[in-house]
Amino acid sequence: MLEVSPESLVYRDVRLNNAYVNSICITNPLPATVEFTLRPSSQRYSLVPNRITLAAGQSIVVVRCARFGPK
Repeated sequence: MLEVSPESLVYRDVRLNNAYVNSICITNPLPATVEFTLRPSSQRYSLVPNRITLAAGQSIVVVRCARFGPK
């Protein structure tokens, strides 16, 4: 199983139509290379990069940008 840190992202004091950026670190502790695609759970979020290949023991930082606005 891949390791993700932090396990959750919390947004506080959010203002409408502002962009908020967080990053997460994904680590592959497995003895083999893994390939996967990240898909945001909402159109409010974007993830960069979203297609990832991690060799055994490798880590990557993924940037998550969120924009909150009226629905």
